[in-house]
Amino acid sequence: MQRFYARASNLVQVNNHGFEPQFWHKHLVGDRSILLELNDASLETMVSKFSPPTRFGRDYEVFLRAAQTTKVLLNANATEIATLEDPSIVTGVHVATYGQKMMFVRAERVILAAGGIENARLLLLSNRRDQRGLGNQHDVVGRYFMEHPRIRRGQMIPAVNAAAFRFYDARYTYHNPKLAVDGTSASAHLGLTEQVQRDEQLVQCRTYFRACRAGEDSTLTERFHEIYNAIRWRHYRDFKLRTFATVALGSPNLMASLLYRKLRLAAKSDYFQIESVIEPVPNRESRVTLSEQRDRLGLNRAALDWRVGDLEKHTHSRMLGLIKDEFEASGVGHVDLEQSAEEPELSIIGCNHHMGTTRMHTDPHMGVVDQNCTVHGIHNLHVAGSSVFPTCGNDMPTLTIVALALRLADHIKALQGVHESIAAFGTGEERAAAV
Repeated sequence: MQRFYARASNLVQVNNHGFEPQFWHKHLVGDRSILLELNDASLETMVSKFSPPTRFGRDYEVFLRAAQTTKVLLNANATEIATLEDPSIVTGVHVATYGQKMMFVRAERVILAAGGIENARLLLLSNRRDQRGLGNQHDVVGRYFMEHPRIRRGQMIPAVNAAAFRFYDARYTYHNPKLAVDGTSASAHLGLTEQVQRDEQLVQCRTYFRACRAGEDSTLTERFHEIYNAIRWRHYRDFKLRTFATVALGSPNLMASLLYRKLRLAAKSDYFQIESVIEPVPNRESRVTLSEQRDRLGLNRAALDWRVGDLEKHTHSRMLGLIKDEFEASGVGHVDLEQSAEEPELSIIGCNHHMGTTRMHTDPHMGVVDQNCTVHGIHNLHVAGSSVFPTCGNDMPTLTIVALALRLADHIKALQGVHESIAAFGTGEERAAAV
């Protein structure tokens, strides 16, 4: 994979500088990248980079229009992958629009690139020849679903000026041009060292510190974002009356909080909310299946059974304990890990990183695709995207998704050259068929 990351970085519009914290500390202006001095060998500072963000459809539309080998069909929803009587040979893709128009894209090779949930769903829906679906002879399609559990628990009250933590504040650093080198912004977080992971058999955990003002109601802010996302993605059925009521009653506090975020007033914070993202452990019973509910095209919706295991929870608890010990011993600040009366249960939030449902494995009993992203038993059907991840670490998956796409493209070109027809379809309301 290593040789594809530089090309992937160019496509997602980030620089090719490394991830070493000292590099960013050296090149960022002023005190915006102060690094925590850690005495405990269990914790270390790590760095993530942010794209502008890249809007692929908008940013690469001109290249797609100019490409003589590519035809893009918008609003063309893939409904089924077609095969011969022998399901080991794919012949193309059935497509339908919401206006009831239907067509068939014939292809010598098909690439499924519809995301961590839809990839599995479409393979399961393509069950005309085999009721188990395509590539599912060993009941692996849809299994091993992974998502990054994100947990907000505990507070850190700094002993020094809050500005010293701005580089570790996900709210402050997220796509912040003030924290950019050669056009790419970055954010620091605390992670577990490899040694402590091995010694204590832990997965990885990245932890940020979200600046908060006195009296801020984090639950209220979360309820607002629930409404915002439901409107943004037109999930109107997700609206709950009590959510509206909570936001309406707390609107003065909410407006103050949103303004505080917009102005990025981290230096004036009273405390930091501790937010951690944990590496998920592959679990066969965590899976995507077909629901009895139907979508607008009459197809079975996806049903998701996401399971977060004991190891993830133990890793998170251990991470918080190490942070508390380190910060209080070194005088960085006081860490309070007590949960509030309003949140007696551990609240787990997702990161919208859907992975693992068509996992890569050389053994077809353990995976859906082989090491070249080709579906086991079907020589001309390939899968791209995070659904092929067998494991996924704990950081953002986009760079690896793009690197895998480049790797798959090179593999297919090496197999047949660029002259055979290929059907490829994307995700969401604007799935595309390209020939």
